[in-house]
Order: sequence, then C-alpha cells, then structure tokens
Amino acid sequence: MFIEVVTDPGADDMAMVERGMRESERTVTSDGPDDIRVGAFARSAENRVVGGINAVVGRLGLEIDALWVDDAHSGNGTGAKLLSGVEDFARSHGAGIAFLTTVDGREFYEANGYAVYAQLEAPESDSARYHMKKAL
Repeated sequence: MFIEVVTDPGADDMAMVERGMRESERTVTSDGPDDIRVGAFARSAENRVVGGINAVVGRLGLEIDALWVDDAHSGNGTGAKLLSGVEDFARSHGAGIAFLTTVDGREFYEANGYAVYAQLEAPESDSARYHMKKAL
C-alpha cells in the first residue's frame, strides 16, 4: 500500500471516497432510509443554469454541500427558493434538521432560519468557517 496526495483528484476516485464514507456512516447511525443525493437548479428563460444546490438527505438530516447563484441573479430570492425547495423535499423524506458549512454565506443562511452552532477561525486571517443548522 502507498499514500498518494494529489491536487487535482479524479472524479471517480472522489466518488469512491464519498461512497465509502457514506457506507461507513450507515454502520454507526440509527436506522433510516438510504442517502438520497438531491440537486435543484434555477434556470433562465434560455434554460441555462443560473443557480443550484447540491445536498444529501440521509439518516442525520439534510446536508447542504453547495449552494450557488450566478451574480446576475443574486439578491432576487433565487437562493432562498432553491434552499426552500430542497428543505421541503428533505422534510417530506423524514429529515428533521438541515446542516451546512459556509465561509461567506452566514448572513444569507441566518436570514433563512439557520443558526451558527460552531465557528472555526482561520489563523492570522479575518475569515472563519461557520457550521450552521436549522430545524425543519
């Protein structure tokens, strides 16, 4: 065996790590449905993706992995609609909590009902990583 550290990991390798992690989590969490990978997309009139959310609904609740809105569509409620749609889906599949990590979206998530439960300060920097949650 050898350890390989790379700066541009392949999608197949990363998918294997994620599958392995999720399978390991299943062995230590309570009974419940298998994880459901969820994506939601905001599309322009030309059918171009202008925003999206990537999440997992699982035994621990709704885990928001990423939420993005194109700058041209930011500030008009697109992000809140994406978030609400995924939360509704998660709720309908038994999730009671949503959680995420963000660096620059704290105010957005707080405006949508999330609260910081942990904060990790970056050394010698003004930035921080916020761990947030919301009861669904």
